[in-house]
Amino acid sequence: MLAILRSIASAEGTFALALLVAVTVLTALGHFSAPEWKEFSLYVFAVYTGGKTVTGAASAIAGRPAAKPAVTEQVVTVEAPKL
Repeated sequence: MLAILRSIASAEGTFALALLVAVTVLTALGHFSAPEWKEFSLYVFAVYTGGKTVTGAASAIAGRPAAKPAVTEQVVTVEAPKL
């Protein structure tokens, strides 16, 4: 649930949510049919996920992580047993 709230809190998520609310209201007012609502929502989702993918790829290419890693790395040294 927290991940959903974080994605909605981003600028892209807020815009996508606003578009979905707008098309839902227009559907309720009779300006869109149910199949048109479904198709529009699909396009909004596709553009949103495509944008997030491109942003993540650009961050990876630039050499900085898109988000902080959840777990830090620990270095462990193991010595071979003496014979």
